[in-house]
Amino acid sequence: MSGKLLVHRLQATRKSKVSVNGLTYSGISSETCNSCHNRGKRIGLSYQGIMEFPYGSPYNAKGGKQPKLHTKNYLFIKDDLHHQMQSRPGNPVGGLLCQDCHTSIDMHGDGNLFGTTLAQVEVECADCHGIPDRFPWELPIGYGEEFQQTIAATPRGLADELPAFMIEATNYEAEDGYLLMARGNPFGNVVKKGNKVILHSASGLDFDVPVLKELKPTDGWKDQAAEVAMSSVAGHMDSMECYACDADWAPQCSGCHITVDYSKGKTDID
Repeated sequence: MSGKLLVHRLQATRKSKVSVNGLTYSGISSETCNSCHNRGKRIGLSYQGIMEFPYGSPYNAKGGKQPKLHTKNYLFIKDDLHHQMQSRPGNPVGGLLCQDCHTSIDMHGDGNLFGTTLAQVEVECADCHGIPDRFPWELPIGYGEEFQQTIAATPRGLADELPAFMIEATNYEAEDGYLLMARGNPFGNVVKKGNKVILHSASGLDFDVPVLKELKPTDGWKDQAAEVAMSSVAGHMDSMECYACDADWAPQCSGCHITVDYSKGKTDID
């Protein structure tokens, strides 16, 4: 037998540090998630801001193509806001990992076999950011879900403690309480501190989450477009998902599989 033995290191939370090539880090990298989530909706790739394309450029110094990932070539377009290295002023440099939002049973199921991703994913933007006139803990259970049923007006509140299956990893102080997701399950890493929301990333970074009810009276919007989208036109928050505006682009099947020829005598279906 020749070669080198494989070295396996567990990656999970801040408790599990990984040291390789002189670097030490924690958390599950987005690239790990993308080992599977690079097909279908390609949601993992969109989060990182890369799009599958056939050319392999920009070419290297010897004129060769870029190395392939998941057997394909990719072009960087623009990554998700939560993935970008530069956050709001006062926050550390570095983006969020997939596991920072998709925690607990929202990760890979709650025992049910869902027919759509829509039904599988529990976390909603308002679970951390709230809406312009209500904090996250003032929203009712079910807010933001798409099951088209009447929901109660009772505030969801906070969790004082975590279920047993969530306390084996890194535990964070509850402060004023753990925030709850849309279906009532707690985040283990997102807490309320006064009117602030603190997200503890598995990477070791701590972020102040922009809370819309705090931004509105102080005019703390990132730009005028954000104010219009989330506050000035109230109907947006009632009828649209946040990522309808936040996601600048998305891969389309037509980009690779359909040829459009507008030369003389041709129509848009030729």
